[in-house]
Amino acid sequence: MNRLEGSRVLITGASAGIGKACAEAFAERGAHLALSARRLERVKALATGLREAHGVQVRTDRLDVTDRGAVRAYVEELEGDGFAVDVLVNNAGKARGKDKLHEGDVDDWEEMIDTNVKGLLYMSRAVLPHMVERDAGHVINIGSIGGIIGLPYQGLYSATKFALHGMTEALRMEIKALGLDIDVVLVAPGDIHTDFPANRQTTRATEQEGESAYAAHHRRVRAAFEADELNGAEPSHVAQIVGKIVRDPAPKARYLIGGFDEKLAVHLKPLLPARLFDWILMREYEMD
Repeated sequence: MNRLEGSRVLITGASAGIGKACAEAFAERGAHLALSARRLERVKALATGLREAHGVQVRTDRLDVTDRGAVRAYVEELEGDGFAVDVLVNNAGKARGKDKLHEGDVDDWEEMIDTNVKGLLYMSRAVLPHMVERDAGHVINIGSIGGIIGLPYQGLYSATKFALHGMTEALRMEIKALGLDIDVVLVAPGDIHTDFPANRQTTRATEQEGESAYAAHHRRVRAAFEADELNGAEPSHVAQIVGKIVRDPAPKARYLIGGFDEKLAVHLKPLLPARLFDWILMREYEMD
């Protein structure tokens, strides 16, 4: 039985990476799609291929999830057009800079908070009342292992993902208390081979790091992070897990996706003294 055929799936940040891979995976199983992103031309090209390959309906829209009014209008238009969202994949996110906190670009911080935290809230707030009314649905939030373990030089990115994880946990309990048939699931990937490294903008602090007494150290650590990302798992692997979640009548609350070392770190963190865990992580990223 194909539980996804004919279902309606809304995916944010669908132009590349995990969002694009999820669109492809759902279309292969006959789901109809609403794909949104800031880069509309890329989403349109993806939609054309999916329609031709799988015969599914695909709607595309340029959408900035940080625009609360636009998000609300977008969801109401979908519902009005008969696209009742069965599955919401909150995937849109940004990573900006790899700077030490005291040298970080505040504009980068604002952009990450607006997209990774507020954008997810706006979309969830717009979609969930309709799911509650129908007593059915799936909300899948794409977080990060960086929302379980604070990542040095990515402190604000980690902070936004910690927030996402907390919101997901709270929402899951709220929905369960109402006895509703809505699954709320967190997917926490580790290093994934996406275009995040290429899209990570160079900040003023990074441009001027040659002036810093510890510039070589910073470059070495940043290179280690970027090597991990470029050698990470493929987005299609995350998409397979997301599809499995929707097909599973009783999915887990959280899915960790990553290599052995990443999963081991997640499990060791609550068991080890904080400073010992810090030391292990700093060794891993060549910070000592």
